[in-house]
Amino acid sequence: MTRSFTLGLLARTLAAFVAVATLAVAAGAAEEHDAAYWIDRMEASLLPKASLRARFVLDTASRPQQELRGQLARVQGPTQIRSIVAIERPDRERRVLLISSTPGGELESGLYLAGEAPLRIRVARTDPFLSTAFTYEDLGFVEQRKAADTRLEEEDLPTGRVIVLTSGPYGPYGRVETRLDPKTALPKKVEYYDRDGNLVRTVTYGGLEKHGIFSFPQRIEAVETKTGRRSTLRMLDVQLGAEVYEYEFSDDGLRELAIKVNRQASPY
Repeated sequence: MTRSFTLGLLARTLAAFVAVATLAVAAGAAEEHDAAYWIDRMEASLLPKASLRARFVLDTASRPQQELRGQLARVQGPTQIRSIVAIERPDRERRVLLISSTPGGELESGLYLAGEAPLRIRVARTDPFLSTAFTYEDLGFVEQRKAADTRLEEEDLPTGRVIVLTSGPYGPYGRVETRLDPKTALPKKVEYYDRDGNLVRTVTYGGLEKHGIFSFPQRIEAVETKTGRRSTLRMLDVQLGAEVYEYEFSDDGLRELAIKVNRQASPY
């Protein structure tokens, strides 16, 4: 076999490989994903299945204006999601909330005060969170609803292309429109409409910050259309994969945390 024949064979082989690879890439680009794919990606991006600790500041532009500071610890298991929210509000008694849910199920909230037995309540996903414009659903303490009738569209905006997911009716809502960044699968804006088609709440996400392979929104803002009430959640010192111990979720652990919150500003 001559050298020129060998080089010619190599060139033809490489050309064939490039042609096949080009077709494969083109086919992949043309392949369309369904709504379930984007919902799964959004959940994995917004709520990675890892333990999480963070500090937060929650501002409400209302009369009177309030500012809540606190700590968040969250774990997601195969059948349950549990969050501990330690509230550090100086003008009221500080408290600790335990929020647990089964994926797609009801939400259970336990309120712990220093030295007292817990008060357990069941709340709806769309209940207000700590008297702010946010709801438990907005804050992602439960999974996004996987409605079988969710519609998928694409939309071109001045800032680039977005994926639009429009749910069917559920709860008090006639529909919920979620706009995602196709690169990160993180929500950019979520709009909630009532059963009459009126916009009732808008939630926007911004200030992405890298945490390993994840980009986590540092600023989430909710606005109630009717009242103009605006609440802003700022996430600080997010630690994905931080150690969260089982004892922290026990009655004794939560009671100890409630006592710490009442004694000092930072319980962790």
